[in-house]
Amino acid sequence: MITALAVIIASAIIALEGWLLTRLLWRDCSRSVAAALAYPAGLLLHTLLFFTLLVAGVGWTPLGGSIGHSILLACLIVGRMVRRPHLPPAAPADRPADETVRRSLSAVRIPFLVAILLPAAIGVGYALLFPTYYWDTFTNWHMRALQMADAGRLIADGMAKPQYPILHHATTLAHTLLTPWSDRAANASTLLISLTAGLGIAPLLRRRSGLTASLATLAVLLSLPLLSPHLRQGYAEIHVIAFSLLSALLLAWWRDTEDVGALRISALLVSAAAWTKLEGMHFALVPWLLIAAWIAWRDRAWRTVLPNAVLPTLLISAIWPAYVLANGLPLTPHGVHWEWHIDVLPQLLRMFTAAGSFGMHAFFLILLVTALFLARSTKALRTPAFLWGCISLAFVTGTYLFTADASGLETLVNAPRAFLLPASLLIVGLVPTAAQLVFDKAKNPSQ
Repeated sequence: MITALAVIIASAIIALEGWLLTRLLWRDCSRSVAAALAYPAGLLLHTLLFFTLLVAGVGWTPLGGSIGHSILLACLIVGRMVRRPHLPPAAPADRPADETVRRSLSAVRIPFLVAILLPAAIGVGYALLFPTYYWDTFTNWHMRALQMADAGRLIADGMAKPQYPILHHATTLAHTLLTPWSDRAANASTLLISLTAGLGIAPLLRRRSGLTASLATLAVLLSLPLLSPHLRQGYAEIHVIAFSLLSALLLAWWRDTEDVGALRISALLVSAAAWTKLEGMHFALVPWLLIAAWIAWRDRAWRTVLPNAVLPTLLISAIWPAYVLANGLPLTPHGVHWEWHIDVLPQLLRMFTAAGSFGMHAFFLILLVTALFLARSTKALRTPAFLWGCISLAFVTGTYLFTADASGLETLVNAPRAFLLPASLLIVGLVPTAAQLVFDKAKNPSQ
């Protein structure tokens, strides 16, 4: 009970900081969206505080952590008082043409809700009731966090792969300011990233495509073969996916409305992805920068994009790599050796079949792209999520074809997890538009 209370208090403080930061940077953000983004946004502040305390030699102690979070809260509250928000009108909800259509759509939503709630409930059960699901997590991710806390340093003797970014570690250690380490509490803290990301994705999708289409998208997303098992927590890929999906949807919000606040929060969340895992730097941050630069060039919005997004993101994301290099370590424990591996092409193609990360979704996505072309509705192919998915897919594929990481594809050690990010982004980029077309047709059959 004490451990559960510690997790609730620590998570509430992080969420409060994130909520204040979101409302500070995005003045027109609705309360519901700000509440959904609060915990993911607050984790970046929490991680930067964790980093600062350990680099300064203070260590992750109850006194140091409490003072640090108190200062953060005080600064955010003052900033919030100075900048009063003005709220936008509420997003339009689904309004079917008649009662018959309304009932039909309500019936369609039920299986979507079941497909969402069932894997979510299983993930919650595993994360909270059982010890760490993955052996690699126990020997690497959680062990690194414990070594950091015990040594009071970010890089300690005997630590495995100390180059890995530390948002996951800082999150699992949040409750230790109030109570001793607990494996289940660590999983509960990271589980909240997945749950709150889902709560954030839903209203962002609903605003663009309607309630039914947003539920359909989440149901398809959670049906990815390897995504639901990762809700059990343990690996950081699921959190890179969560931050990336939120960031992509907020980037689309900014492109549609020119609301610079959405752009700022998108930049904040992609920075969080870069602080979560090395893959977050390569497959999240770099595609985000390319897409933001493309939109800025196309719309001649460099004066908005550079100071509000690109420069802050580069500055925040560069802190950890700079620290790693300053300590005489390479940026990756695997090394970078450019070499051609045509021999892994069969294993690579397997990732797009029922035996790989995409499962049957690869054929489903191809059909969606074809259908959208035939329907002359190609706007989904220009959304940030779809573009990001294509870029990250090209980067992941190139990593296994042109570097020594091909061994990870041959042994299936990390490749199935690596392809989850582009698969998730492609689904969120394509499914809402396709679903919206179908449900709009159901509302107005004469069209």
